Amino acid sequence: CRGACGGDCPGTCTAASLGSVCVDGPGCTHTDCAYSGVSCGSHAGCRTHDDCYDGCATDLLPAMCRRGCDLDCLNAYGPICFSWMVGHGPYDSTINFSDPPAASGPSAGNCSGSC
Repeated sequence: CRGACGGDCPGTCTAASLGSVCVDGPGCTHTDCAYSGVSCGSHAGCRTHDDCYDGCATDLLPAMCRRGCDLDCLNAYGPICFSWMVGHGPYDSTINFSDPPAASGPSAGNCSGSC
């Protein structure tokens, strides 16, 4: 869950129904796709920190590079970084992450109901 506050997809993320999409198929058929996943709290500091960690992947000393990212967070935001580290706020937004869709169909008719 890149950009979410906390490691990976933290336990502070909540299950979310993210909607559905109808996709017309061949002939007069359609498939319904339902999306679900998690909604996670995010903050500019968490997103910047994740970007910094991503940049460390090609560094010769990635562990040292990641420590630098941690210090950058502390220098810019102070102790609140410790709250973000475990997935807590404060947040400035939420980000949704989807599992692969659950598809049902094909069913008769197209999405607009014609045919």
